[in-house]
Formats: sequence, structure tokens, C-alpha cells
Amino acid sequence: VKIISDSQYVIGLMRRKEKLTATDFKTKAQNEVRNTDLVKELLRLSDIFTIEFEKIKAHQKSGAEINYNREVDILCRNKVREAVKVLPHRNIDI
Repeated sequence: VKIISDSQYVIGLMRRKEKLTATDFKTKAQNEVRNTDLVKELLRLSDIFTIEFEKIKAHQKSGAEINYNREVDILCRNKVREAVKVLPHRNIDI
């Protein structure tokens, strides 16, 4: 499996796997690391699959060259917006 990401956090997870598990996925301040559930799942899957990471530049300006990172960002934002539109709205008393 090849994961291409602009996130240094994601790219560095495998390098920090041993430390993360030893600290029970806590930071020095004893807070949970960001997206703990997703990090644990990725590390679990890394025991089953060979995972390769590739770091790419983030949010480059438009130019003559196709920037797939920007294209994916646009597609993801559109999908999230579509999903949010169909969520049931809740009335909250304040």
C-alpha cells in the first residue's frame, strides 16, 4: 500500500510507531495524540500490509503543471460539503 500525503504528521507515524505504542499514544503533556483512533488503525494495518509513504508538497499555487494535491483537496472538500448537507439538523436549546 502506498500512502501519498502532504502531512508530515502522517508520514512520520511509522518512524514513531515504537514510541507511540510505548507511551500509549500520549504526548509529553499526557494528551492523546491527534486522531488516536486512526493512528492506531493505521499502525495495526502496518502489521498486516507493507505500507510505503511518500511526502508531497502541500497546497501549491496553480501553475502549468498539474498539482494533484490541490485537485484532491478540492474533491475532498466538495465531498465533505455534500455529506454535511444531508446530515440531520438538530435543534439545540442554549
